[in-house]
Amino acid sequence: MLSGDFPREPLPPRAARLRERAPLLERETEVARISAAVIRARAGDGAAVAIEAAPGLGKSRLLEYGAEEAAARGFRVLRARGTELEGGFVFGVILQLFERALVSAEPAERHRLLTGSARVLGPVLDGDREVLADVDAFALLHAVYWLASNLAEKVPLALVVDDAHWADPLSLRALAYLAARISDLRLLLVVASRPGEAGEGSEPLREIALGPAADALYPSPISVEGVGELVRSSTFEAAPADGFVAACVEVSGGNPLLLGWLLAALGEEGIQPTDAAAAEVRHIGPAPVARYVSGSLARLTPFARAVAHAVAVLGEWPDPRIARQLVGVSEGVLAAAAAELEVAGIFGGEALRFAFPLVRTAVYQDVPAAERADGHRTAARLLHGTVAPDRVASHLLLAPGEGESWAVEALRDAADQAFSLGAPEVAMRYLHRALEEPPAPEDRPAVHAQAARAEVAAGTETAIETLNAAIAAAEGGRDRAALLLD
Repeated sequence: MLSGDFPREPLPPRAARLRERAPLLERETEVARISAAVIRARAGDGAAVAIEAAPGLGKSRLLEYGAEEAAARGFRVLRARGTELEGGFVFGVILQLFERALVSAEPAERHRLLTGSARVLGPVLDGDREVLADVDAFALLHAVYWLASNLAEKVPLALVVDDAHWADPLSLRALAYLAARISDLRLLLVVASRPGEAGEGSEPLREIALGPAADALYPSPISVEGVGELVRSSTFEAAPADGFVAACVEVSGGNPLLLGWLLAALGEEGIQPTDAAAAEVRHIGPAPVARYVSGSLARLTPFARAVAHAVAVLGEWPDPRIARQLVGVSEGVLAAAAAELEVAGIFGGEALRFAFPLVRTAVYQDVPAAERADGHRTAARLLHGTVAPDRVASHLLLAPGEGESWAVEALRDAADQAFSLGAPEVAMRYLHRALEEPPAPEDRPAVHAQAARAEVAAGTETAIETLNAAIAAAEGGRDRAALLLD
């Protein structure tokens, strides 16, 4: 359990936020291209914008600009964000994008949105993803296209996906299919991702970026002059010296987000922007986000730290009920902690959401490894039986095995679901983790056989070895023969 020594009343929150968002400095070209895509889409010439950049270079800020510009021009904006836990949640990003729109629609409007090929998505968006096993993959992708088309018929539609490198492969395939066919729709698709981190999703992301209606943006680090401008616009009492600015360039690499956190860390330590202070800048080092977040958490109340740790473990859009149980606090204490974390700049404006993905990563890494693993296992136990199996399994992948049958069951159910949805590689990961739990001796042959089937479907070289392990673990000749026939 993630816990702390909780006072009955919250301590006073910090008086000011960590920092205000840095301006979109030296992003005039990207802003202009996003604005042009919004205008095109509004006129019925659908457009896609693919933003790829390393963490902190402003891809989320540019994506947010696109969302705000679209909203200002009358678009309906639907959002989703990938997280480290999202990759195993098959179709998860598509559900994030569309399920709220369907849930909030009046019956007549819902009927209109789910007409034609989009009809097969109705049960899925109502939470019954088991029906996907009976839907052809092409029909599923086409259904997403038609749902987006129906949504864009009355009002221009903007679909905004951040951290798409963590999205599940099936969702990315659906977005790529949509991106290739939106030229005649009033639809804007904006997708932001990090380079080299997509794994199985790298090909769909490439297709989005190279699509006929796409504009690919690759924000670069800001210049020395840009760093100097941001340093001068900070809250230092004196004008920054050239040596101080040069040290900031060296440590931040021209990364605007890292620079903002670096300046905040320097300000907290009372360092002034002199040439002599350049050594202090270098002493803070190249990881100011982690350093500053760790320092900020240390100054907060124990229950606020525990809530931040719990939310980092639970991932995007955590259930407040599960967060309370994971930490062991009341609803009122959770709300007070969230307010304190928002004032500190750790949480953003939405309930139980971090201000930036990098902040969530820094908080997650601040949790001791053993406590983090225990938190994932406790989260899986709390979620078991209340959410889809892959939500439970995504936490079990990050927790050590304890030989519990419910965990093996959840992992096998998640594998069945992934396999039926055409994701044998995901099923394979779940089943290998189930074998590590480990299963009861009488269940081990069946889990080995299930893993072998997934490996065959995924085209791996280890399928025969896994099947041989299942045969060896079978108790009698009849069981072994059944495995061979299967």
